[in-house]
Amino acid sequence: MKNYLSFFTFIYIVLLFAINPQLYGQHIRQLPYESDSTFYRVDLAIKNASRCAYLYLEYDSIKYLPDNFGLLTKLRGITFKYCNQVDWDRSVSVMAQLPRLEYLEITVCKISKLTDKIGRLSGLRSLVLKTNNFLTIPESTSDLKKLTYVNLSFNPGMKWDEVFNHLPEQIQELDLSGNSLWEIPTSAYRFTAIEQLHLNSNNLRVLPSEISSWSELSYLNLSNNTGINWKSTFDQMLQLKKLSIIKLSNNQLTELPAKIGLLTELTEIHADGNMLQGLTESIGRLTKLRLMNISTSKTGQTRNQIERFPASFGKLRNLEVLNMNGTYMISLPSGISKMNKLKKLYITK
Repeated sequence: MKNYLSFFTFIYIVLLFAINPQLYGQHIRQLPYESDSTFYRVDLAIKNASRCAYLYLEYDSIKYLPDNFGLLTKLRGITFKYCNQVDWDRSVSVMAQLPRLEYLEITVCKISKLTDKIGRLSGLRSLVLKTNNFLTIPESTSDLKKLTYVNLSFNPGMKWDEVFNHLPEQIQELDLSGNSLWEIPTSAYRFTAIEQLHLNSNNLRVLPSEISSWSELSYLNLSNNTGINWKSTFDQMLQLKKLSIIKLSNNQLTELPAKIGLLTELTEIHADGNMLQGLTESIGRLTKLRLMNISTSKTGQTRNQIERFPASFGKLRNLEVLNMNGTYMISLPSGISKMNKLKKLYITK
């Protein structure tokens, strides 16, 4: 009987982790707000220290974390949102006592300077500092040897060369969206392990040849960069041999360059909210493509004007999701009948 119980207990644990992967072995990208392990007040979290894994503080008047905050030995992540009175130097010192802390978010807190004690959070894997007034980050950030995800979005006044030189080289995901960037500082190319890069909602003009150093890059978001030179940009993208997901939404594109067909590792293309007149014949080379979004913009104001599809369209036989909402097509592409793996098709006006 004990053996049967042990077996079923093991199966239950495996299923639990499969259903909620944030419980084990994965980086936290945001706190699970509705989890039974998430608390919204420091005092309640400490009273329930044995089951508190996440702490989410929003519009909290807290000035510093109490000395007994170290009782939260199971705490994995903490978010400060609209918390404008925090003594960060003291609070980060207290957080350094937490053995399992791997996620720290400071969002919309009107903070312009981060304490150099941030380097003491040795277990930190994710650091989110979006929508603040930062000019730089402390040099001690480079001491965070487990840090792989950094979100610096909507901090347009940053001194980027200095910031990038203060980040550890092992960064795998970097969010620089909404920062009014005209170009990518050369210091960013030292992150040779980077796999995901968010550059959406900037003022980029071109991607330079140095992007060849990003040999591991598989995800690239260039949405809302309407002034970019796409011909030159696609020439540079050809150096990204592992590029799998590309986001080009809301860029006033009238065409996808023919060279997109050379990015043969692509599994997803997001080109919604543009002004595409058609699709290039080379699209048929993207035989690994599983998702294509060429729908209207979310506001419905900008839409692709694709009436007919190239004959090669039918070669996309691994396509599982095709979103053509709001396009001007006269009839369904004949190639759809060959897409045996297609699970979701969106074709509303």
